[in-house]
This record gives sequence, structure tokens and C-alpha cells, in this order.
Amino acid sequence: MTPVFHITRNSSLIDELIGISIDNLTSDCNYTLRASQQDDNGVVWNSYGEFESDEHGVIDLCKRKPLSGSYDEIDPTGIFWSMVPDCEKEDAKPFNANSKLHPIETVLTLLKDTEVLVSKTISRLRVDPD
Repeated sequence: MTPVFHITRNSSLIDELIGISIDNLTSDCNYTLRASQQDDNGVVWNSYGEFESDEHGVIDLCKRKPLSGSYDEIDPTGIFWSMVPDCEKEDAKPFNANSKLHPIETVLTLLKDTEVLVSKTISRLRVDPD
């Protein structure tokens, strides 16, 4: 079976709670979830968490803390706020006020060892268009 991302949220705004879960996994196995996005200056930001799937073959970021990674507590938004830039650049800013109306595109990728199993892009808005 192919793993499936499930994204739940109240809105598409960046400061709204988002739920991320992945199912159709082998139960009680370790997986790596990576997040990547590019800021307005072209700098790539990344984060990751290593998770163990539950007995049903599910990883739910609202219920599971990472075994290791860029954050270490149960936090459905940890994969986003724990991002760091790929390089040390003074102009690395994840959110540039000059382009508030452009959505932030974050790519979530699930890996088993080094094999990419599935990816999903999430778009979130910085400000309400209204």
C-alpha cells in the first residue's frame, strides 16, 4: 500500500492549527518526515522528525512526538516552526513582508531509510486575502 497524507485545518492561514497524519504504513516501523520550503530570497529551509508508526500503521503529529529531529515534543506545527536555513545567509528570512500575499509552499516528504515513499505540498497564506 502507498502511504497517504491527511491534512486537516480550519483555514489555509499560516497561524491556524494544522493536523498532519500519514497512514497505510507498516506498523511499529521508523520513518522520517522532512519539510522544506524556500523563502522570498531563494534560501531553502528544512526540518525533520523521525517517527515510529503506531500499531495501526499511522503517524499522527498531533499524538506522536518525534524520536529525534529538529523538534522534540508532540506538536502538530513543530515540523514548520523548527525549520532552519540550509546556509548561513544574512538575508535568510522565512517570511518576507514584501510578499505577504504569496502563499508559502511547504513540501512534506516521508522516507523509509533513504527511500522516498510519498510527498505532499501544502500551501498556506500569510495573511487573509480579505
